[in-house]
Parts: sequence; structure tokens; C-alpha cells
Amino acid sequence: MRCKPPDTRFYAELRDLNTGFLALITDPDLTWHGPLFGLDAGVAAAIRALSKTQQEFIAGIPGPLVEFETLLPPNRVADASPESRPANGRWLESARLFSTELIMYLWQMARQDRLAAALCFGPESGRVSRMADMSFREIQDCAGPAVYQLKARFARHSRFWPDLIRAARSADPEFQYLSRLSIIPLALAQGSALVR
Repeated sequence: MRCKPPDTRFYAELRDLNTGFLALITDPDLTWHGPLFGLDAGVAAAIRALSKTQQEFIAGIPGPLVEFETLLPPNRVADASPESRPANGRWLESARLFSTELIMYLWQMARQDRLAAALCFGPESGRVSRMADMSFREIQDCAGPAVYQLKARFARHSRFWPDLIRAARSADPEFQYLSRLSIIPLALAQGSALVR
């Protein structure tokens, strides 16, 4: 287990992960009604309207923009949340591939770098250890249904996504910098709420 701060490779991996998640939201073949990955339809539409450069700005935030609603042991994966689900088969395959890549990435991180995993999962007591202890077969069993558990991180926070979108459109570098960093106290607060 590494006990030093995350390196530039870690942040590049997060950027790639975030880019993949934003690609699911902005896929031109995607048609949906209602919330998308827990995001209000208006927020999802605003993300879809961003330029590639603005999307890259959002993808560069120093933390994951996506998480799983829940990941339970095999045969206990929760049902999909009741929000409307996109029906496009090609898009669904892309989402399945992304969720499988995400679960494998998080599993490897939990096994190799618990500090980085805690930054991604939040510092909830035991969550990283539980995932690190899962076998490859258990991870595979969770991966299939996990696509229905994907959600935008902090989707229920009233200001996080709107402020991030506004920062992406802004020409003010200080506002952009502070908006990107807002994920850090939110992640810490999320973790402390989970341990209570």
C-alpha cells in the first residue's frame, strides 16, 4: 500500500474516467426523459450543450464525477433506481462497458492504493476494505448489473453541478480553479456523513 499523495498518473486516470462518464451523458445517440444518472434533466441538457473544451475542463476536476449508488455482493445487487432509463441498445452497451471498467478500476485501486481509493470512495470506514477483499469472480458478478447503479457524484447537491457548468463557461481562471477544488470538501463531508 502506497502512503504518499496521488501522482500525476492518478489525476490523468481520473480525467479519463470523467471523460468517459461525460461521453455517456453527451452521446448524440442518447435519448432520454427525466433525470439522467441522478442529474436533473436541465443539468444533463446543460452538460450536453457544452463545447468539447468546456467538457474537458469539467473532466479535469481532481476527483471522480461518477460513482455507484450501491455495490452489493453477488446476487444482492440492488434494482435500478426508478428514474427513466435510456433505451438505446448501443448506448446501453457503452454504459455497460464503462461501468465494468469503473468497477475494475476501483477494485484495483482498493487493493493497491487505499489512500487514492479513499479519495474516490470517500473515507467511509470499511468500504474500501470490503471492495479490496472481493474476489475477481465477485467483482465480475457485480459488474453486469452495476450499469444500473451508475450515478453522477453529488447529483443531489444543489450547487455542485450548476457551478461546475458555469465555471466551464466562464473566462475567469480564479472562479474555474475554485470550482474545480469544490469537490474536495464535498468528498470529505460526504465521507464524514457516511461514517456517522
